[in-house]
Amino acid sequence: MMGLSAAVRWWEESQLRVLVLASLFLQFFLLCTAAWRMSRIPSWLRSCIWLAYLGSDAAAIYALATLFNRHKLAPANGSILEVLWAPVLLIHLGGPISISAYNMEDNELWPRHVLTLLSQVSVSLYVFCKSWPADGERLLFQTAALLFTIGIIRFSTKPWALKSASINNLVPTRESLYGRRKMFRFFVFYWAQNTSDAVAWQSAARRVHGAAAAEGITVTSVTDEDISIQEYVRQAKKICVDEGTTRYASSMSPGIRSSRVTEDIVFRMLVDAYRQLGPRLLGDSVLHSSDRLKALRSFLELDDRPRMQMLEVMLHRMFNLLYTKEKVYLATLGHYVRCITLVLSFAAIGMFAKAHKDGYSKGDVTVTYILLCFNAATEMTQYCPILLPLRLREEGVATPVRAIVAQQNLMSFVARRNRPTRWMMLAALIRFDDYVNKHWHVGHSASSLSIMMLVLRQLEDGWMEDIQDAASFRRFNDRRGHWTLKRSSHKHVVRRCSSQAQAVLLSSLQLPFDESVVIWHIATDLCFHHPDATRPPPQDTATTSRDISNYMIYMFFLRLEMLIPGARKDMLITACDDIEGMLKHDDEPPLDERSLAQGIIHKQRHFPWVFSDITSPLIPKACKLAEALMEISGVEERWKVIQGVWVEMLCYSASNCRGYLHSKSLGEGGEFLSYVWLLLAHMGMETFADKFNRPNLFEDDDTASAATADGGSASSPHQDGVPTAPDEITPATA
Repeated sequence: MMGLSAAVRWWEESQLRVLVLASLFLQFFLLCTAAWRMSRIPSWLRSCIWLAYLGSDAAAIYALATLFNRHKLAPANGSILEVLWAPVLLIHLGGPISISAYNMEDNELWPRHVLTLLSQVSVSLYVFCKSWPADGERLLFQTAALLFTIGIIRFSTKPWALKSASINNLVPTRESLYGRRKMFRFFVFYWAQNTSDAVAWQSAARRVHGAAAAEGITVTSVTDEDISIQEYVRQAKKICVDEGTTRYASSMSPGIRSSRVTEDIVFRMLVDAYRQLGPRLLGDSVLHSSDRLKALRSFLELDDRPRMQMLEVMLHRMFNLLYTKEKVYLATLGHYVRCITLVLSFAAIGMFAKAHKDGYSKGDVTVTYILLCFNAATEMTQYCPILLPLRLREEGVATPVRAIVAQQNLMSFVARRNRPTRWMMLAALIRFDDYVNKHWHVGHSASSLSIMMLVLRQLEDGWMEDIQDAASFRRFNDRRGHWTLKRSSHKHVVRRCSSQAQAVLLSSLQLPFDESVVIWHIATDLCFHHPDATRPPPQDTATTSRDISNYMIYMFFLRLEMLIPGARKDMLITACDDIEGMLKHDDEPPLDERSLAQGIIHKQRHFPWVFSDITSPLIPKACKLAEALMEISGVEERWKVIQGVWVEMLCYSASNCRGYLHSKSLGEGGEFLSYVWLLLAHMGMETFADKFNRPNLFEDDDTASAATADGGSASSPHQDGVPTAPDEITPATA
């Protein structure tokens, strides 16, 4: 009993001290780990960061409430040094620079943080005014005044940053984008190692825009109207053709590229151009054609590997804009704020060191020193780059370190269902086995760079060969696999197949997108493990195709909202149940995806009656598609067709995903789909917002109606962006 009462007395005396140190620990933890959120980190560490983000505010507010209760009646109940902790707790409520929001929804709650700011500042000032004695130490009073100034400023930056990253404030006005030069000046200051470097950059900027004007590429000003889609396509195609010609000449004569703007300069200019494109992409706002042309031209100036690094840098920029205080501290006022708080932090330490501390508890003095020194160290970190290595490295840039392609396979998912792991058997007791099967068995592939190169080559070929006007530009943006089938390099191969196989190939791409993804995923695995394959599939092409296929199924399982708007959640589970229904009569369930795929092919050929036990046509369609693909002569050609279709599906999914969802995924580690989305935007393709704001959307329908009135045929060769069989691929004649 005596021990319990002693513990209670100790807690009453040390409660505030423990709470303040706990708040300090949470701030230190966030300062060290918040920058890891865009990386692929273990889920337990991400959960710890989330709990620290929520607990940091709770601990600081609870500590302020405890301080209020200790001093509201009699100041003698607590030490005067405790009053100095009130403004420090305000600093903790402001949080470190590396985190302002944990997810996108937090940015919309900035009015709540404004109310918290007003209430907690009022409580702190009340405690200070009520508790501070009239004859208190002058230096301690000045220290408290400095800390209150820092605390109010630092606390104010949090709702400021949240408001700046909210949806309604994310996209600045066109006048603010072009009229203000403060961000450009900061970027020059950040990059320029000497005066000549800064002058070279500005000179390069003038050269690029001068060259654009000389070649007839219009760059509109703030007051100019945006150019038409037809003019945009003409200018963008001219940029791509000229760049392709220059690269060819450069490969034939290496010295020709020396006269162009250097790669490092263009890299910096492109990061600066992000300030026009980035917020609009994140806010699902329509991109101005002039901005897209400038971004396209600058992006094409780079070689392949710097382009990939550029996308990495820009995604980091987007992450910082949404989830850190970078936008606040890089603003003009933010520079003054950083300087003021840094100077005041060290001034507070100096004043406290000179003040008389006799008669105060040694523990309180130690805690105060710890708080002041940590605050000064935190202010110093504001002058360090938050997350971004913006320099173009001397050595070759490999794959972007965070562009990891997650993997989930439907066949493996079904195989684990039949032969559950130990964790799945334990989770089955609480009907949690499917969750474990989805989340705990996600693989990762390092083929991101090769996939991005495939996407880039396809976009370049589209600009050079297929895109001629606004109509062809729109059709190319709506491609979902048919573009690969109609290309001259693959068309002759497909035409050798039977007419039935050609019809199956085309019909599989005319289905709803989510259904096409599932059918092509199953068919890809069936082709990969097909028993009739005379030669093993080519390593590079088959691996890349299956990586994209598995990534799309991963998106189906865990990121369904990003795959395509309106995707049906139960489609994969239905496919899994159908596969299990086909194989339920087997004595031994398949152990892996290979045996499962071959079992499906065997049942489809020798026991077609098993299809009567399934509830959806997904598996029969996938089997027919696999047989149609197997009719393509040549294993290399077959897998090139499969690879091309998957690249198109990946691009279609990325371009039809809202910028808001890409923004949300950045706070959860980021998705490879966001890299593809950003690459499409910089290559001049349409984004989600552009597709919904197309001008003259019904022009083709009006033309078709007029043709019908004149007695012509009104049938369109395209349905929902997918060509029909008679227009694109004609069966080979006998």
